[in-house]
Order: sequence, then C-alpha cells, then structure tokens
Amino acid sequence: MQEIEKVEIAIQSPRGILRQAINVRFLSEDEGNECMKMVELRNKTSHIYHEEMAEEIAQKIPIYYKLIKKIVGRLEKID
Repeated sequence: MQEIEKVEIAIQSPRGILRQAINVRFLSEDEGNECMKMVELRNKTSHIYHEEMAEEIAQKIPIYYKLIKKIVGRLEKID
C-alpha cells in the first residue's frame, strides 16, 4: 500500500481542500480536476433552474459516483 502523508488542513472551501489533496498526492491531477468540475456543477444546480442543464448534469452522475467510490475506498484504507 502507498504511504500517505497526513497533513493538517485549515482550508474550509471544497476547492481549497481539493487543491491540498492534489498537492499531497492523495488525488491525481485528473481526479482533482474531475472533482473540481463536480463541485462547479453542484453549485450550478443550487442556483439555476433549467431542465436542460439538469439533464446534462444528471447524465454525469454515474461518472462522478465511480470517482467518489474510488476516493472513499482510498480513504477507508488509511489508518
């Protein structure tokens, strides 16, 4: 198993936490970018009410589900 450096995170924004996770190599650059897109789309859903946009975002849910499941699995392996 890969050794993961444990760090204190004083950042409170989702994007800040994602950047820190990339910096310490907990997330790959690609994973971090996908997570950033996910946060952006989540924010859009809470402020914009367009059915077309909702459908586009809904189609991405299976992709994001797999990503989150992968990250959760990685978190569960940390002591």
